[in-house]
Amino acid sequence: MLRPSPGWKAFLLMSFGLEQAGSDDASTPKLTDRIEPGSLLEATPECLVVAQTDGRIVYANRHVEELTGFPRRELVGTSIELLIAADLLDLPEGSRIEAMCRHARHAPIPIEAHVGALDVPERLLVVALRDATELHAGREARFEAEAKYRSLVEHIPAVVYLDPVDEELSSIYVSPQVRDLIGIEPEVWLGDFSAWRNHVHADDIERAWDEYQDAYRNHLPLNHEYRMVHEDGAVRWVLEQAFPIDDEQGNPWLIQGVIFDITERKTAEEQANFLAYHDKLTGLPNRVLFEEMLEAAIARARRTDLGVGVLYLDL
Repeated sequence: MLRPSPGWKAFLLMSFGLEQAGSDDASTPKLTDRIEPGSLLEATPECLVVAQTDGRIVYANRHVEELTGFPRRELVGTSIELLIAADLLDLPEGSRIEAMCRHARHAPIPIEAHVGALDVPERLLVVALRDATELHAGREARFEAEAKYRSLVEHIPAVVYLDPVDEELSSIYVSPQVRDLIGIEPEVWLGDFSAWRNHVHADDIERAWDEYQDAYRNHLPLNHEYRMVHEDGAVRWVLEQAFPIDDEQGNPWLIQGVIFDITERKTAEEQANFLAYHDKLTGLPNRVLFEEMLEAAIARARRTDLGVGVLYLDL
């Protein structure tokens, strides 16, 4: 955050050759009549602009000239709001804003401005400026990256999540597809660390949780299938794939995962397995199942020295 150095009021007063303000003595010289930029103001790394309450600039140090490209002699006497596109005069002391600043030769540049004031005895506006071009560029790059990421994850047919490694904490992010998968809003998932556990099928929860923990503890990718239960009671088969993300020291930091709804695939597999051993029209066991069961019965009889009987009925 942009903020003038501690004791900046005393620093300015000393630079202008004045004592700490507070006196209403009419004999006290006006600061604007005594401004002669000293070495302290020129040496400070901050861009400082001093203006009267009507906005007229009475002083700008050399860093302002470097930032804006305007010679200081041109800035003095002009309105600060012609230089900085913001309503600075009505801001309370201590305000920090982002705005655009005119440049003598180029397009306006983004800046951060911290607003202060002096009473010596006339009131003066003191503004510290910082070039925010890199900050804005970084922010725009992050915004673009986040927009692309959201556009990607929110249009794939899967739930994408980002979890902290602490199992007692809730997820950091979950994509909107969680609504379709289990019938809850993303906010519910994010606000309740047990939301996942509460929607895993009772017969699968112990195995699924153990596999998740094993992958995390051993720093391995996760790839497993289990059932989840929708809010309406429907059972969904899912495939979950996840991997750990390390911090700079190589320690587990986050877990990023994807949950696919594979209900249709599992249903097709179950149907294919059923048809492999049953008649398609009647649903009765077919010859393949009969032969496998007969072979198993004969093998069992040989091991136990027992006989096998086959009953044949013509329907």
